[in-house]
Amino acid sequence: MNAPQSTLQRPNLQRPTLALDPSHVPIRVVEIEIAQPAWVRSVGQPSDDTLTSDHVLALVRLHGHPLGLVQARVPALYRTLDILLDTAHAELAPAIADHLAADGILDLTADRSAVLPRCRRGMIDVLIDPPPISVIVATRERPDRLEQCLTSLSRLEYPRYEVIVVDNAPTTDLTERLVRDRFAATARYAREPVRGLAAAHNRGLEAAQGYLVAFTDDDVIVDRDWLTAIAEGFAGGVDVGCVTGLIVPAELETPAQVRLEATGAFAKGFTPRLHPGAQRGVNEPLYPFTAGRFGSGANMAFTAAVLRAQGGFDPAVGAGSLARGGDDLLAFFRTAAAGHDIAYTPDAVVWHHHRRTEQALRDQ
Repeated sequence: MNAPQSTLQRPNLQRPTLALDPSHVPIRVVEIEIAQPAWVRSVGQPSDDTLTSDHVLALVRLHGHPLGLVQARVPALYRTLDILLDTAHAELAPAIADHLAADGILDLTADRSAVLPRCRRGMIDVLIDPPPISVIVATRERPDRLEQCLTSLSRLEYPRYEVIVVDNAPTTDLTERLVRDRFAATARYAREPVRGLAAAHNRGLEAAQGYLVAFTDDDVIVDRDWLTAIAEGFAGGVDVGCVTGLIVPAELETPAQVRLEATGAFAKGFTPRLHPGAQRGVNEPLYPFTAGRFGSGANMAFTAAVLRAQGGFDPAVGAGSLARGGDDLLAFFRTAAAGHDIAYTPDAVVWHHHRRTEQALRDQ
């Protein structure tokens, strides 16, 4: 499987600084496609009809690829598309122009949706011989959030994947019943009695049958092309051992959620990057101890062989341990230290439900 190297060499599309205001909650979260024909749709809610806020945060896409986040005030719901299109073209004009130039398109009016853009050919190449992927979702007593996550996973447009739900130190049978009653056709259930995210991930790794192993959280909604973009990320380098992706908010309904997003806690930008293995002479004294730059555990994938070679995740760290976090960063560090590349691809999008209360945010 030989995807084009250009997968990780598209134009430098940086995320604009967000000045989100907690006093404006709720802020509607939507995504908008600015190609012909353009469209806008809500994220994390049933439909625009249920939303009343006129403050909007939009993920802007071109040919499916995320270009950036924009904010707008939309006093009239029926004008959402027009206002967001104007805002996107005003704030992301250089990124749009660079993307169209890379595709050999003069401008959006010359775009022909019937012709496959160059930027989509890497994904098509991956789907000719897609590597099998195991998706692992660790959870603990959050069946409502898990149901949304599993629903989105069941709609993935990828032909070869399995889903493994790991029930971590459960106190009820709610998760088991949800998986077996609602998602028996699309997910497998596993139980890990030792509390801790790393232990749960390792239990999933034991059960995984895929060549690649992808991890996400139970409070996440995945994009339909998530696994395709992950597979393309692995195909874009000679020795990619890990791929991470873009994490954007699924909802901004409380001041705590807005405050977390305004800090850029999950932001890794809209520029694809290839972080080389540590043995390649990276000109940075602390590399690869700067593992926080590589990505986050809510959206990460490894080749199963690379992850197993390092013993999986270290149970001394991670949620549920005394360290309370860091199992993902340690896995990134070990992957780079072993000489494997880490690819960041914003095309692999997940939508994350941030903590809703101030206390939960402080705990995190």
